[in-house]
Amino acid sequence: MKSKKIISIFFVLFCVVSLGFSKSVENSVKTKKTIGLETGLNLVNLYPIGEFSDYAKATFGAEIFVNYFLPKKIVKTENFGITANFGLNKVFSNGKYLEKFSMNYFSVGAFYLLNLPKNFQIKPQLNIGFINHKTKGGYEMKDSYFDLMFSVSCDLRYDFKYNIIFNFSPVYNFIPVNDGVIHYFGLKLGACYCF
Repeated sequence: MKSKKIISIFFVLFCVVSLGFSKSVENSVKTKKTIGLETGLNLVNLYPIGEFSDYAKATFGAEIFVNYFLPKKIVKTENFGITANFGLNKVFSNGKYLEKFSMNYFSVGAFYLLNLPKNFQIKPQLNIGFINHKTKGGYEMKDSYFDLMFSVSCDLRYDFKYNIIFNFSPVYNFIPVNDGVIHYFGLKLGACYCF
C-alpha cells in the first residue's frame, strides 16, 4: 500500500511540474524542430537509500539509450517521444553481507522535450522496466533475481554543434520487492548523436 502511495505522489508531482514548466517555456521560447532519432551513452552513479544501504554503498556503470520523437501527425507536437535504456552497473558492497554485486536493467519510457534559450533543453522522462541484481556470498539472498523498476529523471541538455547533445540528469529509481522497496538516487552524465 505504501509503495502505491509513493508512486502516485511522485507521478503527480512530476506531471504537475513538467506541464506547468512547459507552458511557461513555450510561451517565451519558440519550439525548435527536433530530429527523429537519437542514440547515446550515459555514465551512471546511483546511491541506495533506506534499508538497502545495508548491502550496498553506491553503484557506477554505463547505459546506452535510444530516443525516438513521434511524428507530429500522431501526437500533434514535435517534442514528444519514446525511449529505451539498457544499463550495466557495478554495485559497491559495504562488505557486511556480499562479496560481489552487480546490477543490470532494461527500461522503456516516454519523454517531452522543452527548448530553452541559447541551445539549452530540458527533457523530463518516465520509464518502466526490469532490473536484475546479481550477488555472490549473500546472506538470505538469491544469486540472481529480477524486479520491476520505475524511473523518473529530468535531463538538462546542451545542443552542441555537429548534431551532438550533452546531457546531465538527476534520476530516481523505485523498485518494489517482496519485503519492501529499494530506492536509488543518482546522476547521469553523457552525450547523444541526433540522426
